[in-house]
Amino acid sequence: MHLEASDLPDITEVPPEFIETLQVSERNVFHAPCQIKLPDQGTTPSSTWKSMVLSDFIETRMYLTRWLDRKIQSKFGRTPPKKSDQEAWTLLRSNEPPLVHLLLSMDQKICNRVMKDMLYQLIEKCEANPEYIIPPDWSLWFYSILARFEKPLPVGIEANLRSLLRTICSIRSVITTDRLLTEPLKTALSGIDILVCVLTEYFKV
Repeated sequence: MHLEASDLPDITEVPPEFIETLQVSERNVFHAPCQIKLPDQGTTPSSTWKSMVLSDFIETRMYLTRWLDRKIQSKFGRTPPKKSDQEAWTLLRSNEPPLVHLLLSMDQKICNRVMKDMLYQLIEKCEANPEYIIPPDWSLWFYSILARFEKPLPVGIEANLRSLLRTICSIRSVITTDRLLTEPLKTALSGIDILVCVLTEYFKV
């Protein structure tokens, strides 16, 4: 078991065409492709772009599944909270990037719990500030959690994904309406477009 765990790569590798948006020094950081070639403002991403995103998402899922199938119990970093400790998971998500060993310790129930908490916070922020823009680290967490969901989705999770899709599409419309796209906005838009692609093309919500 120790030898198997020692084989676990420090980070998830992504194709070179994807640019990392988060520069994190911690071990086993799960790098999702939250920056990618940006489609023209206000346009629908091309079929080639969608294929790239879906291919990378499937590769990410396979990466995690490979280690789960080998029953790796990683000892890197802190011990994850108990599954029943929702407050601890919320605090961890607020202060940590989605690390590989944490994702491997999260089953579908925990993933849904963390996602719902994030989604409720995101909706509240958007209601308080109609021009609120989702930060890149939130897109990274949403993407990482989506990679842990298995199809067919339970009804409750599917409903949450639809709510997530509606919320980020609303944010996207704010970004692309009569606004100069600065680099931070381009980064936010890239993350949103990736999430929209995964939600609509992979999960079909």
